[in-house]
Amino acid sequence: MRRTFFTLLIAVGFFCALPVFATDYYVDGDSGSDATGVGSQVSPYKTITKAVSILAGGDTVYCKGTISDGDINLTNTQAGTANGYTTFTAWPGYSPVIDASIGGPRDTVFQFNSGANYIKISNLELKGGALYNIYGSIGGVSEYLELTNNKFNGTNDLGFNAPIYLGSFNHVSIIGNEISGDGDDNYGLYLTSSDSVIIEKNKIHNFIRWAIAAEGVFTNNVIKNNIVYNISGDASYPFNGGIVLAGGNNNGIYNNTIYNTYSDTIEISGIKIIFLGMPISNITVKNNIIDKANTGIFIYDNARLGFSSDYNDFYNVNKIGNWASTDQTTITDWQTASNNDRHSIISDPLLTMITAGSENLHLQSTSPCIDAGQLISDLTNDYDDEARPYNLTDIGADEYALLTEAPIPTSSVAGVSTANLQWYFNDLKFPITQYYLKLNTQEDLSSTIASNYSTKEIELSSLAPAQTYYYAVQADYLTSYAYYSSSYSSVANFTTYPAQVTDIKVPKKHKLKHKVTIKWLKQERVDGYYLKLMHKNGKAIITYNINKNKAKKYLTKLSSKTTYQVKIRSRKTVGDSYLLGDWSEVKKFTTR
Repeated sequence: MRRTFFTLLIAVGFFCALPVFATDYYVDGDSGSDATGVGSQVSPYKTITKAVSILAGGDTVYCKGTISDGDINLTNTQAGTANGYTTFTAWPGYSPVIDASIGGPRDTVFQFNSGANYIKISNLELKGGALYNIYGSIGGVSEYLELTNNKFNGTNDLGFNAPIYLGSFNHVSIIGNEISGDGDDNYGLYLTSSDSVIIEKNKIHNFIRWAIAAEGVFTNNVIKNNIVYNISGDASYPFNGGIVLAGGNNNGIYNNTIYNTYSDTIEISGIKIIFLGMPISNITVKNNIIDKANTGIFIYDNARLGFSSDYNDFYNVNKIGNWASTDQTTITDWQTASNNDRHSIISDPLLTMITAGSENLHLQSTSPCIDAGQLISDLTNDYDDEARPYNLTDIGADEYALLTEAPIPTSSVAGVSTANLQWYFNDLKFPITQYYLKLNTQEDLSSTIASNYSTKEIELSSLAPAQTYYYAVQADYLTSYAYYSSSYSSVANFTTYPAQVTDIKVPKKHKLKHKVTIKWLKQERVDGYYLKLMHKNGKAIITYNINKNKAKKYLTKLSSKTTYQVKIRSRKTVGDSYLLGDWSEVKKFTTR
């Protein structure tokens, strides 16, 4: 009995230790079937709803085609974990559209219930929800949601609607999405009572009342590197703005580009911070472009505690701000009243294109916003994921890459353990202060530590013989403001020559016969050897081509009582040619 019980314990322990593997499901809205499909690539489902009814936490649903689906209900049953998010994404190579209006109407595309944690939605286009395309969390708190690189279109209702509406949803990342209205949609992105939210690198445009808004208990959240434009305003609504905060503490609005939050008849602000009975304090506004607005920053009296604003660009605004319930028309008025924006500017940001329908809100090369901001420690890249510089940063979502070219490797002359590398650099608007060289024996240089040099030609030493090296070069340059870096060049390579063959062994004279074996020290990374057999006067008899796996050669058909000479060199194949080492010293032997 004890033995049986012990065996049972072992069996239970074994099965408990088995890993749980996530499952991939496939949905094809054009040719899939919920009735006969099994969710595989060969036999996909037709709707995400079908996949959701089967999947477990941590599974992935790949989508393609136009999927008629909506009110996709996510609960704690579909919740993932920190080590494995439940993911809804594009079938590789496809751009799927999930349209809730086809066969609808449906209120939402995806809706989250309490406990629908660790969910990721990426690379999808969502449209057609009557109220929302993303809605949650219903009935309680959910946590850890990632919305990345999606397209969210406007909804089909003219009332309170938003492509994304999240309430009581903590630890949310909304990154790299395009959220667009069609001109009659009121709201873009709306959050309420959520903590630890990052809203970053999104393009949000063509809404009536606001692009981004947060209301209620909204703490430790960051709105950064977003491009917002075309907020037309609603005359019956008092809170029109590009970015609107209505509650919350310790929130930051950094490096956003906000354009055309303006109306001839309606008050619209670039940034509006309001008090609606919920605590609000310690709001920081920095490095933002506000171009074409009725008011740059409108802040309610009860929201001013801990407020800080600086390094912004206010251009083409009727009023810089509203402080203490009073319009502050000029930057001096605003600075005097609020004691903020001491380093802000009033200049045309020179955005690339502001023509309606063709907006491109990147900076032109002569923009006064270049290097006019203040770097924020955890904001090291821009809207396009390009690096911000070492100490100063551009105002707005775009960091203009003053140095657009990388150095170009031109030549590499290698020896056995040395190499001379040269490169040139076209963009000389600013003085180059140093170059960084990454060098590795692997083509992937990502983990290589870069060495710095002051010239465009360097001599490397202590290299391994018969070794292929890969390298890339970056330039540092100095403007009147700060140091910047170019991107790294494309990866180039060179191969060192094989070393000279050494330690050649020939038989002693009294042991020689007509057949002898020549041995030498084997070399690493070579393809083979050439052994040249010569008369004693140095005239060649024959050259042997020897396989790289051998470091010896068996010579036959030698003449008696004859003195011979041998020398050896190694060979390294590079493309269609060879690199040859120097000939070894000559060794003599005499047969009987």
